[in-house]
Amino acid sequence: MRANPWPIEQLEGLALEGAGELSRFYPQSAAGEADQLAEQFGLVPYYGRGAVWLGEEGRMVRAEAGYTTPMPDNIFDADKLDAVAAAVDSGERPVFVAPLANASVIDASDVKESLEYWEQDGWDRPYTTGDPELDEFLRDPEGTLSEYPAGARRSQRRRLERELKEAEAAGAGDLGRLEVRLRDGNHRAFGAFLGGERYIYVMLTENLMQDVRRGDYAGAVRLREHLE
Repeated sequence: MRANPWPIEQLEGLALEGAGELSRFYPQSAAGEADQLAEQFGLVPYYGRGAVWLGEEGRMVRAEAGYTTPMPDNIFDADKLDAVAAAVDSGERPVFVAPLANASVIDASDVKESLEYWEQDGWDRPYTTGDPELDEFLRDPEGTLSEYPAGARRSQRRRLERELKEAEAAGAGDLGRLEVRLRDGNHRAFGAFLGGERYIYVMLTENLMQDVRRGDYAGAVRLREHLE
């Protein structure tokens, strides 16, 4: 089960309906001329198993299928999705310009929100700390503590809060993973996932990079650790 509100399985059937050629949608990639784009715009290659992604050094992060959300206004086309998936699966390692995206590091507040809203948002599962008791404490702290004798509740709260910090520091469960929201490139990203890629490379938007460079908030500082 994936944490993604757009699980890749939902797109497999659509891609199977398509019969697209990469040259129709990405002529430079199909002709092996994408390296010219890299030279023209000063981009560098980042290598996946089945595809190569061009982007600006220091702005790139890895996006995993189970944590990547497509841009909602970019409607999927079966032929285009099939063309990318087939090219990536073929072993030819096509070269694409990396999609633009925003991203954030999953923390305890994200886990709490997903535990509360995952079903109504259509998720496969909520995010987790990896510990059912910590998840329940995030979702319903008072209800969790009520299961202990009244005289022990304060010490149990301290214990759970400490263990929650330890889980965040250790990157347990979904904590510390990147939640990626595409700003373009739906077909490149999800076509590559359908073609067998476990992760792809995306380029963070300039607005987000300004926040990261300034380190205005904790999430921006944490995001620096994922930059490549």
